Amino acid sequence: MRRLTILGLTLCAALILCGSALAAGPAGIRVLTRDLSSSVTIACQTADGTAVSRSTETTDTEDYPGAEKIQITFTGAESGAQYLVTVQDATGTPTESNLVYIDQKAAEGSSVTFTLFPSAADPSKTYYVYLSSNASAGDVRSQTLAATFTYYQAASSDVLLGDVTQDGNIRVDDALAVLQSVVGKITLEGDQITAADVTRDGNVRVDDALGILQFVVGKITSFD
Repeated sequence: MRRLTILGLTLCAALILCGSALAAGPAGIRVLTRDLSSSVTIACQTADGTAVSRSTETTDTEDYPGAEKIQITFTGAESGAQYLVTVQDATGTPTESNLVYIDQKAAEGSSVTFTLFPSAADPSKTYYVYLSSNASAGDVRSQTLAATFTYYQAASSDVLLGDVTQDGNIRVDDALAVLQSVVGKITLEGDQITAADVTRDGNVRVDDALGILQFVVGKITSFD
């Protein structure tokens, strides 16, 4: 229990620093996966706690534009028992190197609710939300993966999707740059990442290179 408290204080200090660096706020939250059991519910909210509905503009991703918070509720809780939630940028046991958020509280009645602030996360990463019911014993090994999400930013109005090389054109070279990024030969930054993510799923993958090639040969005429 003491170890968890010390770890929590360390993370609180780190989160304050992260939050100040991202003061402009997110364009929204993209939920990638969620626990489909009836005991866990997830809702996205604005900074003032207003509920955000899922965007109807995207069908292949679960986007919540304007959302800055994730509220997760576990309804199968034991009254008075301690529960722990962690947000990590890697799977497995939480450590100082992979934790970006941590909170612990006692269940009131048969439910316990946590409000997470993923706006402090790196938009280039996937984050994992774990829930543990063994916090009072200091044991966080029996974690349940409740959700995964990413944090996305609004694309600059002057960024041309597919123009990874930033030369004003969409060519085979742009698809090649995406593939080089995927295998780690080069590192994309800033607007290059925005331009490369033509599938708009929050990641730069081989599918994006394929989409660019399809555009170049005329198989598709847009990335909508």
